[in-house]
Amino acid sequence: MKAIRSGLDRFLSGSPQRKPFSIIRDREFKPANEALDASLKDLARQGLTSPTKHKRLISKEDLEALYAANQLGLDTPESLVNTAWFYTVLYFGKRGHENQRAMKPGAGLAAENNNWRP
Repeated sequence: MKAIRSGLDRFLSGSPQRKPFSIIRDREFKPANEALDASLKDLARQGLTSPTKHKRLISKEDLEALYAANQLGLDTPESLVNTAWFYTVLYFGKRGHENQRAMKPGAGLAAENNNWRP
């Protein structure tokens, strides 16, 4: 629910809407946000929600192993699709905005020598 609220807030503050308010931070929306928090806590007490389960980060060694095994890379159509999917999810999937900040120019693009690695 909070992710939906955050997405709606980003939508309203972005182009072309550019609304001058935030449904998360502005005082006028405090009662609604408190009601949402209370509802989520109540659902958690009832056991109807599960906490976020964070996965461990993929190590550089594991990523290199995927490239070495041609699961990722540019060598086959399947590895190319896998690579496109992997980097799309990494940079633009759930919580991807955190990874976008760390993204460097050219990340996910093949270099001329086809030996590209992140």
